[in-house]
Amino acid sequence: RDRLRSRGLGDVYKRQALTSIGRDAFSYSALTTVDLTGCTALTSIGRDAFSDCGALTTVNLTSCIALATIKEDTFCRCEKLTTVDLTDCISLTAIGEDAFFCCSSLVSVELPESLTTIGETAFYECGVLTSITLPGTLTSIGRSAFFGTGLTTVALPASLETMGSNPFAACTSLTAITVEAGNDKFSAEDGVLFNADKTQLICYPGGKTDETYVVPDTVTAIGDSACRYLSLIHISEPTRPEPIS
Repeated sequence: RDRLRSRGLGDVYKRQALTSIGRDAFSYSALTTVDLTGCTALTSIGRDAFSDCGALTTVNLTSCIALATIKEDTFCRCEKLTTVDLTDCISLTAIGEDAFFCCSSLVSVELPESLTTIGETAFYECGVLTSITLPGTLTSIGRSAFFGTGLTTVALPASLETMGSNPFAACTSLTAITVEAGNDKFSAEDGVLFNADKTQLICYPGGKTDETYVVPDTVTAIGDSACRYLSLIHISEPTRPEPIS
């Protein structure tokens, strides 16, 4: 069945024959552990499959080598989930919108070197997530993907091509963003994120403690939420013929 609501369960163990977990399969259950070790045929975890499992602390995806997609809201509001290791998921290309939305105890996420897409608000308000390594295969980060996380620094890979409006808005501990050499879409200067030719300011990190920031004279536009939740007292716009939009 596509929909299976399960209450009072303590652990889930799946066999190698498992190919998918359907939408809402275990949402709102009392699960504490999901052990998918050795589910080598598992290709998809459906939308809301484990959402709102308030007691869930552990998810084991060891040897889930065929898993290609974690869909929208899969682990949404699993408030006790602490760690997620996806490094064995060597076929995983996409983490869907809101996949780990408001997982407020999530302190560690390990991503595989196959991932290309992180969806909108995927790690929204994961407030104790202080670090993450973005893989060299990543091409897209959705809007507000890391909104309100505890990230302190972010290194964007050379492979990154597209980004929704400020994925790092409201990250009040974030002090610097860097961009790997060879990226022709984005750039960084003094920890501040711009597009490649520095005509758009995309993100001024919310944890920078400078009281004044002088916008580079190449900038013609400041992106949505680019300067949200800052401690800046003054932003200086250099003299130019046309105003910044």
